[in-house]
Amino acid sequence: TWGADVVVADPWADEEEVANEYGLRLGSVDATNPVDALVVAVGHAEFRRATPSDLRAFCRGYSPVLADVKSLYDRKLAAAAGFTVFRL
Repeated sequence: TWGADVVVADPWADEEEVANEYGLRLGSVDATNPVDALVVAVGHAEFRRATPSDLRAFCRGYSPVLADVKSLYDRKLAAAAGFTVFRL
């Protein structure tokens, strides 16, 4: 491993089902629990409503990575918010 601590957060997922099916514990990502990188892999309305500036408040560091798997965010706005942007 690369020494990464991964936090899986999904407002629609059932905690018990995720634990039983995938062996994962859901967590939260917010300003009180900041991360070094974000992978947005689902297009839930909660994530679509968030702006890159909103997401940046959840991150620490100079230029955190935003992996925008669903291409929900404008690349230029995300970069302007301070992200290193990766999109599929």
